Parts: sequence; structure tokens; C-alpha cells
Amino acid sequence: MKKFCLIGKKLEYSLSPYIYNYVFNYLKINAQYKLLSLNSRDEIPSVISSISRGEIDGINITNPYKVDVFNYLDSHDSVAYNIGSINCVSQYKDQAKGFNTDWRGFQRATEGIVSDCISIIGYGGAAKAVEYALLSEGVKNIRIYTREKINHPNNVVYKDIDQIFDQTKQKEGIIINATPHHFINEIDFDKILFLSSEKLIWIDLLYTKLSTDRRKYFDSNSYKNGIDMLIYQAFESLNIWFRKDVAKDVDFNSLKSYLERVNDVI
Repeated sequence: MKKFCLIGKKLEYSLSPYIYNYVFNYLKINAQYKLLSLNSRDEIPSVISSISRGEIDGINITNPYKVDVFNYLDSHDSVAYNIGSINCVSQYKDQAKGFNTDWRGFQRATEGIVSDCISIIGYGGAAKAVEYALLSEGVKNIRIYTREKINHPNNVVYKDIDQIFDQTKQKEGIIINATPHHFINEIDFDKILFLSSEKLIWIDLLYTKLSTDRRKYFDSNSYKNGIDMLIYQAFESLNIWFRKDVAKDVDFNSLKSYLERVNDVI
């Protein structure tokens, strides 16, 4: 049996095992996917060694280890290097090789959503992958909002979410939340109404459910959560691990419906 896992912190609500085990069951692949919570980065080397020895066939990485894992790999591809973040590791010629599938997951999840004015909140591993995807599509007007100053030409420091609205002054475009914080469930209702305008789209990389009192204000034209990106990046990881297009035989909509039902109860 092939073995795969997700490493990170606070994994109890992750949908990743449901995605991969659904695919393994659907395609009758003898494999299993589990969660592996690490208390610190010091535990990463032992996991990577397990891949090199063939005890684990592949891993995904989530917060807060997407950058740390670089230091422990035998190799990585050029895209992961350019992004500066790794979320997928595969056994490759008796070595552990790192990849980034987040950028393709975001790209596929947002096909048809176009804007020349984009703001990204946060600048962790997921945000860097999103930025790479946007730049690869020729988007030039990207502003990065972080709580601390970073070495980035378009960085804009913010102390709270209100400053983003004050500084952008935008009435159209896309705001991408690439942080673990669910702002939509906390901001004032006047901003909810502002966000739900037809020309402004809020994209959460989170797949947490919106609170009931806010859900009614949003539709697919004004709000998109991260569940599509999660599925597509998983498909890309599968294709890397199995060295072929495994995911092409999986019905995306059926899998998404299944995950939405699971997400209601976990």
C-alpha cells in the first residue's frame, strides 16, 4: 500500500484526507492518506528521511512549514524555487524532491475571473504561490498587504482589515485573503455590502463556511472560497506522485459536493 500524508499544525479540520482517500477509493488505488501533525520544524527531517527510504511515498505541507521544508530536501523544481514555497514532496530517484502545486490550484480555480487590480492579504507560502500564478498570467497591478514590512516593491503595511478598504479605495477588482484569518465573518456589515457589489470579488484561500447571517449577501460573482483551489492542488500533487494524469478520471463536481457535505459536519 502506498502511503501519503499532510504535515503541518492544527490539522484537525483539514479536508485533505477526504480528498485523497475519496480519489483512491474511486480509482481503486491501494493507497492511504493521513494527517501528521508536527510540533516543530525539528520534526521535518525524520519525515523527509522516510520519503527517501521509501517508507512514505509523498507528503503535502501546510502552515507553517511550507518554507522551512526547503532546508531538508534533496532537490526541488524551479517553480517551487521561484515561488519560495513547497507544498508537495515526492520520492524521486531515491530522493525527496519538492514541488509547488498551490499556484496551479489557484490558477485552475480562478479560470475566467479576470482583473487588472488585485490585492493580496498576507505573504506566506500560499500568497507567494498566488502571486506567481497571477504574474504568469501577465497581471501587473498586484498589491501585497502584510502586518509587517517585507522586501517587496508593492507591499502595503496594514494594522487591521479596515486599512485595506481605506487604502485601496477600490470599487472593482479582486481581494485575495491568503491568511488563516477569516475576515469576512468579522468585518462590519457596511463592508459586507461593499464587498458584495458586482464589480468587487473577495477570494478566500480558506474553505471555512461563512456565518449564516453573511452568506445571503454573497454569490459566485462576489465571493469564492478556497475549496476549488484545494481540490485542484491535490490533483496536481497526485499527478506528481503517480507520474501520470491520475486526476483526469475523477469527477470534480462530485468530489466537491462530497467535501461540502463533510465540511458541514467536521
